[in-house]
Amino acid sequence: MMKKCLLVAVGLAAWIGFGAVEVGGLPPWEFVDTEVSTNIPFALPEKDARHFLLALELAGTPSNNVQAAFGRDANTNGVLEVEEAGLVLGWDCGSWKLRAESEELRAVGVPMNEWATVAVTTNLVKKLAFDMFILKAKPKRIFAAENGVPLDWHLPAPLPRALYDKSWDTLRLTVRGVDSADESLRAQVQVGGMYLFIR
Repeated sequence: MMKKCLLVAVGLAAWIGFGAVEVGGLPPWEFVDTEVSTNIPFALPEKDARHFLLALELAGTPSNNVQAAFGRDANTNGVLEVEEAGLVLGWDCGSWKLRAESEELRAVGVPMNEWATVAVTTNLVKKLAFDMFILKAKPKRIFAAENGVPLDWHLPAPLPRALYDKSWDTLRLTVRGVDSADESLRAQVQVGGMYLFIR
């Protein structure tokens, strides 16, 4: 009688959400600069981060601006100042902008890295889905889409290190412009869990 051997390997990966934040619905502007913002603690995991996920929804017009900035509140005043921001991502008067800065670059006078791409749909309501894959605390690749249509910032390879920093601890959401943005933002980091192999 012939014996048959069956070898089955199943790999299961557990993904754990870390630091999920939802914010939006900022009050109407009161001053001439039309700027309204809010700051929220948003600590990143020390290790095993795999995906830095953002979902930004807004009524995008040629004259308004909605941006999410991530960085480290170095002076601990509860406000993410312009010079403390590391990653800035959002809508700016008809296009998507992505900017990366770091303390090391500023110290040697290197200008910020900035990329822009135009809107790819005609929808008034813009839904940005942004997924940055992280490996060993470094950004490896980015997938972004507007209303399901892929966006391309023509980022260099490898990605600039300044696009992700595990020391970031604050998120600042800012809205500018006379047109109402009706903005909402969800930010989350997924960390890799354990792998289970069954043979």
